[in-house]
Amino acid sequence: DATPTLGTLSVSSAAGTNTGDTKLTVTPGKENTGNVYKYKTDPTTAPVVTYGQNVRTWSSWDGTSDITAANGSEITVVEADGTYKALNAGNATVTAKE
Repeated sequence: DATPTLGTLSVSSAAGTNTGDTKLTVTPGKENTGNVYKYKTDPTTAPVVTYGQNVRTWSSWDGTSDITAANGSEITVVEADGTYKALNAGNATVTAKE
């Protein structure tokens, strides 16, 4: 059997509704309805995640709401299973409404 590896999410960021917010679009959608999205931002480098890593402490995201993040920072979005183990991840440079 092949060793499971982290799947890839395509993450794009556009200006959100309110100043300082970004609207993320993630494709493909969640593999399983029991899965959750978690995210983390960093001013300069996209946070790195590995397959099976526990991302419980990362910020939760419902997959649709705007996220408050600094314009130009890096964001990593993780799709995790119900026990917060990372399955898929992707990152983008934040475009926030100014």
